[in-house]
Amino acid sequence: MGSLRTRNTTKPPCLFAKMLAWPWHLQESPSKANFSLGGGFWKLLLECAGPDYRLHSLIDRFSARASKDIGKLRVNNPSDKRLTVVLTGYVYDDSPPRCYCWLVSNFERFDGEEPPTEHPAPNFFVSFMRDKRPAESEPYCLLPAGYRDAVKIADMRAIETLLKQKKPAQAIVEKSVQVIRATAESEAAKASIGKQCMSIILPSQPDRQAAVQYHTSVISKKIFGAAVIEARGGEYGSYIIADPEYEARDLQNNSKILAVPKVGKNQLCPCRSGKKYKRCHGA
Repeated sequence: MGSLRTRNTTKPPCLFAKMLAWPWHLQESPSKANFSLGGGFWKLLLECAGPDYRLHSLIDRFSARASKDIGKLRVNNPSDKRLTVVLTGYVYDDSPPRCYCWLVSNFERFDGEEPPTEHPAPNFFVSFMRDKRPAESEPYCLLPAGYRDAVKIADMRAIETLLKQKKPAQAIVEKSVQVIRATAESEAAKASIGKQCMSIILPSQPDRQAAVQYHTSVISKKIFGAAVIEARGGEYGSYIIADPEYEARDLQNNSKILAVPKVGKNQLCPCRSGKKYKRCHGA
């Protein structure tokens, strides 16, 4: 997961679009090893930014490159080449900023258009949505992608209810993490969805910082952050901070526990400190 900044599509370069990207995991190569997009994914996005550093152009170039590069992969099972990338965020050529969501995939489109296909198409296609203006109601979008058939309808409706009730963003994040973990444990997921995940609460105001949180299901001595791509060019330059991770050590150079699974606030902290969670890693 990461953030991407490009020039605004219609305004001067000082206005920009801040995006979030979720690269999905390709499962098996001929050697049976997992094929991960990793840092190469962020590099590819940056390469597709120029020469104009415009958001729509970047997505079109990225789709073309994905069609070419993924098409070259040699796998035993063609379905292993299925890939979906979701980008969502705000574009600042409207006031207030307008929310967009793009889906770049070779096997699925937005709900209601076409069902996912078992085998990937030769070329990636791009679908997008944006909030309607003037708005008839508070806009929201709940988009499962990848192994979406593994997600229970009841779980989707539970998240949708929180959105409709305008619950705090953190409450929606916590429910979403619960759904991801429950889905990961389901038989329908086929052991292809991880329990460790990351959330980003992205404000619509460009001068406010996004809230990034790493959610672990195990005791962890590392915290992983969101990648950052600056792709506005010109005076802003272009660079990548890829897949950052953080750790802390004591004076004896021993690694310290930074993250634990969330439990009830009055339960003992999973780090085995003997303290209640609310007075330890849940503080």
